[in-house]
Amino acid sequence: MRRSAYIRQLTRDIEAWIAAGLITPQQAEQMLKTAFPGTSRQTIPFVLAMLGVILLGFGAMTYVAANWQGLSKLERLIILGGAMWAAYSTAAALFVRKQNAYAQAAVLLGSALFGVNIMLLGQTYHMNAQWPDGLLLWAVGTTVAALLVPSRPALALAIVLFGVWSFGVTTHSDSPHLWYLLPFALLLGLSWQLKWRPGLHLLTLSFLFWSAINLGFFAEDMDWDETQLFTLYVLVAVALFAGAHMKRNYLFETALSRYGIFALFFSFFLLQLSGGTPDNDSDWLLMTGLAASLCTVAIVFALVSDNLRLLDAGALILAALAAIAAPYLIEEELFVLRYAYSALYIGLAVWAVDFGLETEDRFFVNLAFTAFGIEVLWLYFSTFNTLLDQAIFFIVGGLILIASALLLERLRRRLLTPDQEAT
Repeated sequence: MRRSAYIRQLTRDIEAWIAAGLITPQQAEQMLKTAFPGTSRQTIPFVLAMLGVILLGFGAMTYVAANWQGLSKLERLIILGGAMWAAYSTAAALFVRKQNAYAQAAVLLGSALFGVNIMLLGQTYHMNAQWPDGLLLWAVGTTVAALLVPSRPALALAIVLFGVWSFGVTTHSDSPHLWYLLPFALLLGLSWQLKWRPGLHLLTLSFLFWSAINLGFFAEDMDWDETQLFTLYVLVAVALFAGAHMKRNYLFETALSRYGIFALFFSFFLLQLSGGTPDNDSDWLLMTGLAASLCTVAIVFALVSDNLRLLDAGALILAALAAIAAPYLIEEELFVLRYAYSALYIGLAVWAVDFGLETEDRFFVNLAFTAFGIEVLWLYFSTFNTLLDQAIFFIVGGLILIASALLLERLRRRLLTPDQEAT
């Protein structure tokens, strides 16, 4: 059972035990602390402190920028450097007084002011550098702060900064940026060591965004068409989903599995919309072979670990093989093959429902029904938009949507148990 579902179920059970007089409220509190020693919620003062830090950072940058011409270089250095070190000194004092939450806010403020120093001092001395270089320096300094403290807020800022830095380098050079993988690995290791789920979420989103952007530039450099590009998207998604199940009951298993299945549905939907025949397939076949090898290794390890069934492995292999064949099968004139890929997409949705029921994860069920509904809608629009009168087209389409929504929701509620059902 997933952690969130287990927490909800245990809380309900404890409330029932208290009502029945089996345990006291004090015993219930101790049970929850024992079961979830690391479970805690941030207080409102802490959240307000973090928001205040963001405002102070913007305020410092705005004040110095507004008075830039009237300040000497020495005054600028004193104001900017003094504010940054004051923030870090305040953080140290708060750590000594065991005010860890507010100390973390001060560390974040110091990291933000570090970035302000880089940007405004670069203007002061007219340093000849592109803006991603300043972001890289800011990200490195913030990472150092996150490592030394350690600081989760600073870690989150570093993740965002490295992601924006990589995007900036990619767009400036119009080519893939592989150096991003080095800070990504470092931040991933730090987030894992801190057992910080929000950081892992940020890293996963950053990696997916980086993969989409860089594969796009790589495809452009290699003169690949969109079908070849979307094939690689599907293979990355299959490898991500299978890799999430190579081990059982680790920190980020459920979330990584969800990211993988979402990426798979999204990529496969784009794949069936693409068209054209490949012009350059030798290098593409090499890249596809590497991606397919990663998928194979991840699927085999997941099967050996007994975290995936043969049915699950078969669905993933079928999706990967269909994606590899797509550049040679999907063309604008071959509507029959497009419908075959639509049928396969619906088959993936059926499998996802079964997987969700097997793992007691309603996310898979809800996503599968959503994907099925979108696919039906796309089939209707792509098939009948030129065959029916415009008014009739929209009326019939609206009726189909309403009927489908009612039918799918009723079926979804029947499949989900009351405890899993979404409110």
